Amino acid sequence: MELKQSGLRTEPAFAEALGLSGDPYVAILGLERSDDTELLELTESR
Repeated sequence: MELKQSGLRTEPAFAEALGLSGDPYVAILGLERSDDTELLELTESR
């Protein structure tokens, strides 16, 4: 929420919060191939 309030758009804010590199839109789309366990690990590591 802080990233959004600071002016970042949704995808770049999520990508930064999750530590994803590269183009934030492509990085977010890449999460589609992740299973629940991988997503849980990604969010818990942040």
